[in-house]
Formats: sequence, C-alpha cells, structure tokens
Amino acid sequence: MKRLMVLIILFFSISANTRVLVITKPLSTTNVFTQEQTINNTAENSKNNAVFEENKTEHFNKLVNLLTVALVAILSLLCLSLYKNNTIEFKSNNLLKEKNKELEEEKEKSEKAIKAKSDFLATISHELRTPLNAINIISEILMNENPKESQVENLISLKISANHLMNLINDVLQINKIESPNFKTEEIEFSIQKKIDNIEKTLSEIAKQNNVTLVTHIDESIPKIVIGDPIKLTQILINLISNAIKFSSDGIVTTKIKLVTKTEQNVTINFEVIDNGIGIPKDQQELIFEDFTQGSVEISKKFGGTGLGLTIVKKLLEHLGSTINLNSEENVGSNFNFALDFKTNKNYIEEITDDLDYYALEDKNFLLVEDNSITQIITKKLIEKHNAYCSIAANGKDAIKLTKQNNYDIIIMDINLPDINGDKVSEEIRRYNIKTPIIAFTAMTIDEVDFIKKLKSKGINDYINKPIDTKLFYTKIIDLLTFND
Repeated sequence: MKRLMVLIILFFSISANTRVLVITKPLSTTNVFTQEQTINNTAENSKNNAVFEENKTEHFNKLVNLLTVALVAILSLLCLSLYKNNTIEFKSNNLLKEKNKELEEEKEKSEKAIKAKSDFLATISHELRTPLNAINIISEILMNENPKESQVENLISLKISANHLMNLINDVLQINKIESPNFKTEEIEFSIQKKIDNIEKTLSEIAKQNNVTLVTHIDESIPKIVIGDPIKLTQILINLISNAIKFSSDGIVTTKIKLVTKTEQNVTINFEVIDNGIGIPKDQQELIFEDFTQGSVEISKKFGGTGLGLTIVKKLLEHLGSTINLNSEENVGSNFNFALDFKTNKNYIEEITDDLDYYALEDKNFLLVEDNSITQIITKKLIEKHNAYCSIAANGKDAIKLTKQNNYDIIIMDINLPDINGDKVSEEIRRYNIKTPIIAFTAMTIDEVDFIKKLKSKGINDYINKPIDTKLFYTKIIDLLTFND
C-alpha cells in the first residue's frame, strides 16, 4: 500500500512538470513563396499544436480524475479494513478479558474447595483420632494390668479393630496429603534395619491372626545408616507387607532388601515384598493401583479395606522418583518391588541403644493441657504409671495461669484447644518461661516439615501424634527431660 501511494505521488510530479517542445526550422531568405508557405504552415502547426495541447490537457485531467477516484477508493477500502480489524481486535480483547475473569473465578472457587476439603478432613481427623486414641491406650493399659485369660482375647480384638479403623482413616487422609502441593520429601539419617524391625513388630499381631510367617532378608553390605525419607519408606513397606499378609492366609510373606549400586556418596537399594497368596489376574494388575480399587467386588467383600493402599504406594514412590513393579500369577503369589536412591553417611558410628530409662520420669511434675476428658484420663495414667505427677489444664487460659503460679518439668500441650490454640499458648508461655520443655499433642493431619518449623518458631520443642504410640510417647518425653537436666 505504501509503495502504491509513492508511485501515485511520483506520477503527479512528473506530469505537472511536463512541457511540449516544438522544434521549427529557420526560414530561407531567398524564396518569398517558400517563406509565405512556411508562415502558413507555421500558423497551421500552431493551431494543430494548440488543439493537441488542449486534447492532451483534457486526457491528463481525465487520468488525474481517474487516479484520484482510484486512490480515494483504495484509501476508503484501507480505512474500512482498519476499522474492521480494530473492531475484531476490540471484541477479541473483551472476550479474552471475560475468559480470564472466568478462569480467575474458577481458580478461586477451586482453591476455596480445596481449602474446604482440607479443613473438613482435618476436623474429621481430629474428631475420629481422639476417641480412637482413647480406645488404643485404654486397651493397652488393661492388657498391662494382668487381665483374666477370658478378657485377653477380647482386649486383643478391641485393639486390632481400633488399629484397623485407624489404618482406614489414615489411608483416606494420606491420599489427601500426597495430593497437596505442600507435600515434601525429607532427608533424615536412619537405619533401614531398625525400620524393618519396627514394621515387623507393628504387623506381627495381624500376621499371627492370619497365620502368616514374616521373613526378612537384608543385604549385609547395605550401610548401617542412610539419608532419605524414613516416614515415606515406612508407609510404603507397611502398605505392601500388610497387603501381602491380608491376601496370604496360612502362608509366608518375605521382605528382601538388596544393595544394587554403591558409591562414596549414594546407594541404590532394591526392596521386594513376596507372598504366596491368591495372586492377581493379568487383566487386573493395572487396575489395583487405582483409587478405591481392589481388583474385583468379590475380593473387596471377602478381604475388606479401602482399596487405597497400593494407590498410596504408587504415589509415594512417584514422589520419591521411583516406580512400583509387579509380578504376579493367580493362585501362586505376588512380588512387588521397587528401587530407591539414598545418600550415605560415611562418618556414622553405630550406637548401642538401651531400653528406655523410665526412672527419668520419677517425681517429675507434668502439666497436661488437654480439653478432652477421656484423653486427660488416659494420658494422666501413662504419666503417673512411672511415679510422676500430672496436673491438668482444660484450656489455654488455665494453662497460662498455672504456668505462672507453678514450676513444671515438662508441658504437654494440645494444639487444638477450645479458647486459644496451643501454639499461641506456648508462645505466650515463652514470654516468661524459656526453660521448661513443651511437647505438642495433636490429632491433626500435618505436613511434618512445615509443622515442625512452625512449632519451633512458637517455642515448642517436639510433638506427639494422636493416637499415642506409647513407646514413642515415653521416648520423646524422656529425651526432653534428660536434655533439660
């Protein structure tokens, strides 16, 4: 378009400056007749030239008019095109703004829905774990008080049922936790051998009920201490081994742990969980890793469960950068295996650990800050069982008042209190007492890394989950009391 306009302007310039040149010959002086004829011819030529100039001017004017009309038409079309383009662009921009607004609204709704879901699950977790905590601890206390033989079986059934219910709740909450964007991987020093020992102790009662023998083979070349995420590894193995126990009644479940590669800074370890149970048909081997899926309705009815165990295993391994592999044959058994990378600690010297020193609890003054009356009773029993003293505050205000009036050796602080949250109560206590250890008491589903950071920022030394693992409960309290002395 720009080139066309330049050409038109150049054409006008050349045409305006064009002149018609008439060349005439000089007249001869010798021939008068010829001179007169020449004059007549010149007059005729002048007349012809005048007519020619007039015709030329007329044609030129017509051409200019034609070009002017064409130029106006082109400019009109250009203006119309620009107008349409601007209109389309304006409409497109408005449409994009509307779509962006809709997407922002949808995003906001989605974020609100996710938060509502998390809040709901946190509340449900707290409400369910608190009574389950009571059932677990009371059954354990009763079993340690020399019950009658006729009562032992009932107490064992009670504890197994409570643990089963807790596992179901944990599965649902664990899926929600894994899908959270804040789900993180930890790097902690731990012993694989000790983790396996703890898992076997945890699952020994279920294995006994199913008449299943648990066998473990650990490669001796595996370092005594590795650096990784022990919590996630434990969750994976507990899910795989308990799943194998459930489907291998009167059978054997074998856990094999083998070193694959080793360097100065890293090791790759392969884990296998093998059973000789019912096996999994080929057409169902992909389905069992989906949410709430157990292969078939018959299996679900016969064996129970949520169908989330293998889903959790798959998602945890994906989070750790690995995959779960399955080899299974119907009525022969199954082999679940995976490999994980760990860092190594060359400077580790294995420590010899003794049993817990319960004497550290004797004559110590405890303050239990807890609003649930059942939890108050059972936690106080655990504390006083080893000759310690326990005072109770049912809310945050009473806790602040008692800590100002009395000296305590340790404070157990429920995080979810009716008046003031436990972390804020702890923060207030730290304004006038920086020495007494405070251990948080919570039934909430938490992101451990972020939660610990938050606790420490409020002056809390450690935390205990509900339902209480009694050995862990005593271990953490004794460690804090010993360190504080």
